[in-house]
Amino acid sequence: MEKQKRVIFSVGLKLIFIISLIFTLTFTAMIYLATSYFKENMTVFIENNNHKISLSASQSTEIFIKNIIEKSYMAAESLSRSKLEFLSSSDTASSTLFLNENDDIIYLAIVSKEKDGTLKIDRSYHSSTFFNTNGIDLTQTETFSEPTTKNIQSAFGLYINIFNPSAEFSYPLTAMAIPYQVLKEDTAESILFVLIKTDTLQNIVEMNDITTTYLINDKGTTLIHPDMKDVLGATNVSSLSIFNEFLNSPLDNGQQHYVEEETQKIGSYQRINFSGFALGVITTVTEERAFAAVQRLQQRNTLIAVILVTIVIMFIYFYAKTITNPVKNLVRATKKIEKGDYKASLKPLFNDEIGMLTRSFNTMSRGLEERERIKEAFGKFVNPEIAERVAKEQITLGGELKNAAVFFSDIRSFTAISEKLHPEQVVEFLNEYMTLMVDCIDQTHGVVDKFIGDAIMALWGTPLSKGNDTENALNAALMMRNALIEFNKNRGTPEKPIIRIGCGINTGPLIAGQIGSANRMEYTVIGDTVNLASRIETLNKPFRTDILISEGSYELVRYLFIVEPMKKITVKGKVAPQQVYAVINRTDATGGPSSRLSELRRLLGYEDIDINTVDSDKNEEKFKIIE
Repeated sequence: MEKQKRVIFSVGLKLIFIISLIFTLTFTAMIYLATSYFKENMTVFIENNNHKISLSASQSTEIFIKNIIEKSYMAAESLSRSKLEFLSSSDTASSTLFLNENDDIIYLAIVSKEKDGTLKIDRSYHSSTFFNTNGIDLTQTETFSEPTTKNIQSAFGLYINIFNPSAEFSYPLTAMAIPYQVLKEDTAESILFVLIKTDTLQNIVEMNDITTTYLINDKGTTLIHPDMKDVLGATNVSSLSIFNEFLNSPLDNGQQHYVEEETQKIGSYQRINFSGFALGVITTVTEERAFAAVQRLQQRNTLIAVILVTIVIMFIYFYAKTITNPVKNLVRATKKIEKGDYKASLKPLFNDEIGMLTRSFNTMSRGLEERERIKEAFGKFVNPEIAERVAKEQITLGGELKNAAVFFSDIRSFTAISEKLHPEQVVEFLNEYMTLMVDCIDQTHGVVDKFIGDAIMALWGTPLSKGNDTENALNAALMMRNALIEFNKNRGTPEKPIIRIGCGINTGPLIAGQIGSANRMEYTVIGDTVNLASRIETLNKPFRTDILISEGSYELVRYLFIVEPMKKITVKGKVAPQQVYAVINRTDATGGPSSRLSELRRLLGYEDIDINTVDSDKNEEKFKIIE
């Protein structure tokens, strides 16, 4: 029987898994699409917002720078007309008025070149209050450093230059070099060097919660930044891809996603063009901060999805029980039927397909129970193996040629015994005797063909062969001998006489099948093999033996059993003389008679006889003994 496979996943678990998977995939797709669309919209919004901030800051910065340039020109004109040299100690009314009106400018100088190219301050102006308050040495301002000198030199080429000198003063300042007096088309005679406070510009680019806006020059140097460290350190951003786009793009504004210090950012730039010079206002936001709302939305949607899926799973779990519980009951009941318990019955819970299946199952179980009762009753009259094969329609009307061992047994002097007993005692005695004998046949895979009064006809090799049919038949006969010895131990009275039997076995070809009509038939065998087995059985009485076999059987088991040949006989219907053998014991037996027939006769309660004195014609006319 094929081993039943163990159920790993129940129907309920499969139902919960499949539906939960569908819901999970659906919610995941919805969350993904919603997040993607929201992220796209958020990206567009951030880019537009960055652009608006950059544009607004650039416009304010441009106005402020132009205003500073204009005021610087006016201050320089005032210095030229007065023909006075403004020193740090001067405190004239005009200087006081100028400081009050231009508090962003803390230092202004008209710078020219010597013949050797060195820079010279012609006139200057400074806010002594600012310098004194912040502890900045004026000498440091008028002694130009190499970077400052380089930036001022570029202004003589008629280029406005704005740079960051904060590192020199340890204070956030912005410096401007502006062409002033122009003598030639491409050269200025003098320039204005202006230092301005960054307060106003700092307010323009003040950082909010999301974006960061800062001001750079065309060399990538940070001029204004919400983080004062970047201003004081004059941080250079020329390595960023957004700076390269700002510097090289034909457009004065643009957007870019770029990486800064391993951080993904979204940036927008706006260029401010001056004479030969450009400033850039850059507004950036980190993607992590920009998409924080997207992440919150995704987390919220995920939480909602988890809650909904949990609710769905709980609903499916309780709903699935209304389906799986009846199915489980059907499975348990089916297993009972599989084990032979046909009384299993279930109560339909619902009037649905499972309820219909339950009712059909009940009908089936009752049908199987009835069939089993019929089969069981039928098996008492017919061999169960034959009954099973007939039920499966493996045996039909007709016969087939087979090679099998045929067995006949008979009770000696049964007529005389039955005359001394009441009919009820005869039936009781026969039932007890037949039970013992049939059990021996069943244990050796034999099939009882029929009972003929006190006689038993059995078969080995049909309808199924075990491969050692003759050996099994002889084993059954020896088991009958031992069973009968035990049976006779409690007997020996007129009511319970000693029983002796004779067994005849023959092996050969025969016709096996159901013999009869389409309405009434029986499974049996016919042929010369059957007739010879019957004749051999009757020889036990004159030969004082209990088991005789034919030569055909002997040839198949000659090395397994101890036998003794009897005299050859002629049988009616057969021309050739037949050799029969008395079976004494198995060659591997540990008990019972060893090798002599006389020992066997003593065990059976027979007197030893000379076989030559046997007159077979006096008992039967079916055979005669020949010398």
